[in-house]
Amino acid sequence: MNAGFLKSYSYCNETDECLEDAWNYLHRNCSSGWTRGKDLDFESCLAVQIDCLNFVSSPDYLKTDGTKDVNYFNRTWTLPASTYCKVNVDATEAVGRVVFDNTQYLGIEAELKIGEVLTVFQGETDDIVVYNGAEEGQLTFMISFSGARTLMSHVATFISIAMLSSLAF
Repeated sequence: MNAGFLKSYSYCNETDECLEDAWNYLHRNCSSGWTRGKDLDFESCLAVQIDCLNFVSSPDYLKTDGTKDVNYFNRTWTLPASTYCKVNVDATEAVGRVVFDNTQYLGIEAELKIGEVLTVFQGETDDIVVYNGAEEGQLTFMISFSGARTLMSHVATFISIAMLSSLAF
């Protein structure tokens, strides 16, 4: 989760050790060979897949009373130690959004950080794999789903207003 351009993590199966920047330790041998963290999968770490929350977005998640644009579906969720799950966002009928928050050690296998909104466009579905990245114990986090209006409807409204404004002059 914290790997990047100047930082990497490697795992030694023989010693069951994960080491930051293993290449920097010339005398830290691993006869089974160091495996880059990005090359490991959940099964090699003996992680267990469990069921997770899923979300089907629909026009019902969009308010029509003018108070707010969307309704939110918020839940607190817990992943036991050494577990992961797939959160499915089904945006077949309407744009869907998901946010993972109120946690520090939740791993997300997507180009997404804690607190960022992931948008799934209408007509699509997406599976987001999340995992307990804590060193030990269960991990509790908040997951928030919502619908969203499509960008095109906002653009069309803006263009209509602009055209009406220009006709008034």
